[in-house]
Amino acid sequence: MSWRNTQTETRLRALTEQPDGCSAVAVIIIDSGFSCKSISSVRNLLGYWDLNSDFKVLGPGLKSQQGRSASLAEIVAFAASQGGDPLNHGSIVLEHLLADEPELPVVLVRAFDVSGTAIKTGFLEGRVSRPGWTDGYLWAQAVCLEQGYLTVANCSFGSFHHAMDGSGWESFQLGRVIGAGKAGPISFRVPELSLVLARYLACHPELDAADARRLLPRTN
Repeated sequence: MSWRNTQTETRLRALTEQPDGCSAVAVIIIDSGFSCKSISSVRNLLGYWDLNSDFKVLGPGLKSQQGRSASLAEIVAFAASQGGDPLNHGSIVLEHLLADEPELPVVLVRAFDVSGTAIKTGFLEGRVSRPGWTDGYLWAQAVCLEQGYLTVANCSFGSFHHAMDGSGWESFQLGRVIGAGKAGPISFRVPELSLVLARYLACHPELDAADARRLLPRTN
């Protein structure tokens, strides 16, 4: 049964009606890559980091301590030079979200190498020698916060589930933002529902993610 039905749509609209004063929410997408077509359709790009080649820029016209800005054309040209999104996974997620919300603010992180393997943090003599997908998440989070956005992250590429079990480096990295045992901002199913959840929490700070999640329609 699809979560998209009349009752669910009505409930989602009610949950996302935000009164004045609520913080805006940006989406961080960490995935296999992004096609030139999908990037070109973004109207509010806050940042882009290709971990495979360490190409890291802010979106067009942004000023931040997190790096330099680049035009959309420059980012698209770079993505083309790197083969876009051969697995066509991050592109699907991005296009699906933008189809519903064309003005959605996003940060894009390519977290796969050329062999199709998720990039994890590398260490040399006890120090980080190569950034991984959690480093991309922390950077994207910083970019969004500096621009005044709360965030929700979509990590649906399938290599991160162990990061939520409370052990290891990746769990520690995520815990720096979401805290121990609070997996609400991290989605591996139906990114639209996590976006709704983040917006609801932005207007109801007295709730935690577990409380708010009970208000959302069930998915299967």
